[in-house]
Amino acid sequence: MNERGTVWTQHDGYPASGTRSTTTWEPGETVQDRHLIPIHDSVPPGEYELAVGMYINDRAALPRLPIVDGNGYTKDNSLVVGRIRVVP
Repeated sequence: MNERGTVWTQHDGYPASGTRSTTTWEPGETVQDRHLIPIHDSVPPGEYELAVGMYINDRAALPRLPIVDGNGYTKDNSLVVGRIRVVP
């Protein structure tokens, strides 16, 4: 996302390329979930935030799961995990 919150590119997919349903996850387990994010020529140069989120498997609406802090407060529905710079 740029500084205005515009999403220029994204990749959606099932956990671990569809090999690890969330129903198989154990508490405290780390599940690697790699995604390639395409940066198309139409993406303008600049700074972008890299964010992740998870969807509820509801094909009618596809709502994102909330991000909840340690006190039980909902913060957002995605988590910024880094920044990237796109150069010409």
